[in-house]
Amino acid sequence: MGQALTSEWLGTGIYTRLFESRLAREVGRPIALATNSGTAALHLALKALGVEGGEVVTTPVTSVATNHAILYNSALPVFCDVEPRTGNIDPGRIEALLTPRTRAIVAVHLGHACDMDAILEIARRRKLPVVEDACACHAVGGFYKDRPLGSLGQIGAFSFGRFKGLSTLDGGALVFGRAAWRERLSRLRRLGHREDEGGMAAGPAGVEELGYHYRMNDLAAAIGLSQLGRRRAIQDRLDAVLARYREGLSGASFLEMPEPLAYSRGVRAYAAVKVSGGRRDALRRYLADGGVQVNDCLYPNHLYKLYKPYARSLPAAEKFCAQTLHLPFYPGLRDQEIDRVLQLVRDFRP
Repeated sequence: MGQALTSEWLGTGIYTRLFESRLAREVGRPIALATNSGTAALHLALKALGVEGGEVVTTPVTSVATNHAILYNSALPVFCDVEPRTGNIDPGRIEALLTPRTRAIVAVHLGHACDMDAILEIARRRKLPVVEDACACHAVGGFYKDRPLGSLGQIGAFSFGRFKGLSTLDGGALVFGRAAWRERLSRLRRLGHREDEGGMAAGPAGVEELGYHYRMNDLAAAIGLSQLGRRRAIQDRLDAVLARYREGLSGASFLEMPEPLAYSRGVRAYAAVKVSGGRRDALRRYLADGGVQVNDCLYPNHLYKLYKPYARSLPAAEKFCAQTLHLPFYPGLRDQEIDRVLQLVRDFRP
């Protein structure tokens, strides 16, 4: 990373290409293209699939970035309810939402991998592409059965923001296998500019399509390379944090930390707990009063004012979000800080 800092090159260059190559190997896809955010990656993923003017089946339990990307592409989000245990899109409810206007299915790996066999079978029968949104779950290193997350759908999107297990401070990436997409997506992330012998092509044909300022820079990529080199150590620490929480919370009768699923491994997204009896907000306030800020950023997207035109009855999603609380969770979290959280939880009187 030091060489990137002292380099006179500040744009997209050798470190970005190295990061893309290493990331592609990590997730088992032939091609990775780095972007400046996970949101940009999702926007371009749906752009590549040509969803404009159609519908995209999606989940309400996700960052709004997922569904904003659908709107950015002039498509309509069709919200599907979720599995009560995981909060992931419920494959058993997808098919009833498909219409002749459906252009794609978005599978968001939240805290566990989605049930991808079931989703891919629906997509195969209905001849629909699947976007794997791995932005929310810190999914580099995560697996569905024996396959890396991001390698199962037609195209995958990752986020490397400041709260992720693998961070470039801000950044994201697309991963895919269709070589024909590489040139177009590369252009779209650099304002539509076509490259010619390493530089931007001159003349009228240099920009043929409206593009976006979505490139990753070399400094961010160098940070990402450093993080990839430490990925095992980061994952081991996150596993240790989860284990300490799980052991310490085992006696809390009003609180459940869901067990891992047999088909999902290595997904280290959140230290998520379910708080029963309508006591989640009280526990959150109690932790805040004790100096512990918790993250409950999952709000049912269909209840936002922006998404009111697309709202439908989604009781499982609303219940999941109302019960779920995210405890502090990051590689630098110290054991004594975890113990402080656990003590507050034990002291809480519902």
